[in-house]
Amino acid sequence: MTSAFFIQLRRELGAIFNSPMAYVIFLCYTLIIGYIFYTNIQEMEIAPRFSAFQIFFSSWFWICMFVVVPLITMRTYSDEYKTGTIELLLTAPVGDWDVVMSKFFATFVFYITLWAPTATYMFVFQWVSGGQLSLKVPELMLCYLLVCILGSFFVSFGMFTSSLTKNQALSAFLTFCGMLTLFFIGLMSLRMPDSKFTPFIEYISCIQHMSNFIFGIFDSRPLVFYLSGTALFLALTQRVMAVKKLKS
Repeated sequence: MTSAFFIQLRRELGAIFNSPMAYVIFLCYTLIIGYIFYTNIQEMEIAPRFSAFQIFFSSWFWICMFVVVPLITMRTYSDEYKTGTIELLLTAPVGDWDVVMSKFFATFVFYITLWAPTATYMFVFQWVSGGQLSLKVPELMLCYLLVCILGSFFVSFGMFTSSLTKNQALSAFLTFCGMLTLFFIGLMSLRMPDSKFTPFIEYISCIQHMSNFIFGIFDSRPLVFYLSGTALFLALTQRVMAVKKLKS
């Protein structure tokens, strides 16, 4: 990592965490997640064989993911195009990869900041309920490991769509559609259990990956898939920036 990267990273972190919108997103997200967790606790009375985090990560988790990622990635490049600061980035003595990676890490840090409080919910409920929650820490850690690597994949994809257009709404829509497509491909494995495409679908199915991790089944293939996908979309974003630099 070069010094230019850390300077740019500091700029990106400041742009995110000094923005009022970031705190609005964080507040709304925390309130919604808190309410969702409360409803999950009530569902435990209906399905006591499942723990609170198993119910959470198999249902409402996906809705939160599909809303949050487009919101936090749509401005990464689209806002630069809209305000005209992209010209400064393209002409500044900063490498394309320094810009791409600094934006990625800054956005990913904010993504982790949003999810971090949810990890405490399980332990708080364990304490309040006097240990009634069947909390299995290894399974919980696996779930949050997948939250991180899945988030890195979706964030990199959101950055790529943002680099393609100056319209933030369009960038968010494209990101949402891409995430939803991957989600519905996973649902196909449930509809076609005996299809010849089932092994491939299960390999890229984020639903199947989360289902395995929820029940403590560690599989390294999702790590390879999502990290490779992250690297791919970051590379594509860098190529978009390189082309724009040649045209400027």
